[in-house]
Amino acid sequence: MSKGTYQKLTIVGRLGKDPHCIEKDGKLVAVRLSIATTDSVKSKGKEGDWEDLTTWHDVACFRNNAEFAGQYLKSGDLVLVEAKLRNAKWEDKEGNEQRSVDIVAHMLEKISTAKAKEEGAAEVVEASSEKDPLYDIV
Repeated sequence: MSKGTYQKLTIVGRLGKDPHCIEKDGKLVAVRLSIATTDSVKSKGKEGDWEDLTTWHDVACFRNNAEFAGQYLKSGDLVLVEAKLRNAKWEDKEGNEQRSVDIVAHMLEKISTAKAKEEGAAEVVEASSEKDPLYDIV
């Protein structure tokens, strides 16, 4: 139960590489996506100049979203991801406690393909969503 709070992260960006599929016992269990978003910021140089600032987002997908990503997404595709942030804690090989904040997708939509980008077109191609995402990061 949410106790009156809610979090939602929305990312619209392009895949920097093909999805990284993670299998266990021959079965797809997760997919990692590397998504780039770009903002224009004023340059510190000449007045009126702008420069692009790219941020990379690593997104974890499970169940239906993992199957969708592994089957339909390719490098360069424009995607929309609705996700939640999840705190993770584990011990590394040396026994040191490690922590991370993971982006876990609960809705994934392919907006356009890399080919459509080259042709200047954009269309919604496919979509997948999870009502209750699996939060165990592999």
